[in-house]
Amino acid sequence: MAGKEKSHRPGAKKRKNLMKLTALIVVSLSISTFAGFKTYQENAMNIEGRASMKIEPDMATIFIGASAVNEDVDSAMDKCAQAFIKMKKLFEQYKISENDIKSENLSVSENYNYDDGSRKRDGYRAYKRYKVTWYNLKTLQDFLIDATAQGANEVDKIEFTHSKTDSLEKMIIGLAIEDAQNIANQIAKKMNVKIGKPLIISNVEPEKVAYENIVRLGWIKGTQVGRAGKSGIRYGSGNDPMKNVLMEINPGLIEIKNKVYITFEILK
Repeated sequence: MAGKEKSHRPGAKKRKNLMKLTALIVVSLSISTFAGFKTYQENAMNIEGRASMKIEPDMATIFIGASAVNEDVDSAMDKCAQAFIKMKKLFEQYKISENDIKSENLSVSENYNYDDGSRKRDGYRAYKRYKVTWYNLKTLQDFLIDATAQGANEVDKIEFTHSKTDSLEKMIIGLAIEDAQNIANQIAKKMNVKIGKPLIISNVEPEKVAYENIVRLGWIKGTQVGRAGKSGIRYGSGNDPMKNVLMEINPGLIEIKNKVYITFEILK
């Protein structure tokens, strides 16, 4: 046993020395990194500037479509197509340009029901959705009511925005830079130092549409099914989906905001 202990001692000593060397390297690197960071902080000041603006929206993007279910594919597609023929006439009535109407989704798939607790195929589902840019908010509610009456049974969401968002974003970036400059001056005055030229300036992508500017409608009209007992209307609250539309569409205010990050030189 004594011989075995002696044979292990050189290896253990070698590992111990290696651990000391590794620890020494790690500590040395940590001190060097910290020292470099400390030197950098003594000669520079990192500031975040913020700015935001709330305005009333003057336009919207709506996502609206139609779906139909039938025992055979052709009938499902025909029913869905009929809704879109009527919807196109409605676009003309409301003077919506073709450039402001974009096809978003188009699908034909098997449809299943779970009425008795089991999964059974009851036909095929045809579905299509438009993304529409709407410039006259005063007519939006009337259009949605007319569209659902014409067979648009898929209304997803409405996003409110402003036609001059791009120019407003540029203005906000300037305000954010001013905010950063003011903060830097306040800190410099308190710390009794002087700031020099900006060394680094960067900004993040503007937040064009805030969360509160997205309205998700709380109802969806039931799919058109070619058999009795399968049609209907589902909605989030109340008994009249039309009233839900009228009550839930509220443009509110848009908040456009931005940030800038500036590193200022600290003069000695």
